[in-house]
Amino acid sequence: MTQEYTNAEAKFGELVEEAKKLIYNGRKFKGTTYADKVEFLRNIQKEILKKKRNSKTEYEACICDCLFALTSEEIWQTKEEALDLPLKK
Repeated sequence: MTQEYTNAEAKFGELVEEAKKLIYNGRKFKGTTYADKVEFLRNIQKEILKKKRNSKTEYEACICDCLFALTSEEIWQTKEEALDLPLKK
């Protein structure tokens, strides 16, 4: 039973990675600061919200919600990384 759980956990991890690829969908981050990255991710979120508003099925809307949440997590991690940097004097 433990082996099945580990396999399911691995598949879930793969699914999350594929979803992250879908978020970026060919976009490349070209900024130089953490603020640039947050702005880049917020613009992606705006696009996801537009797609959700134009979704034809509840299934599509749920996928958009998940992608929005994953993007929010990326923004949170970016902010955490920025806060963990040592201050320049």
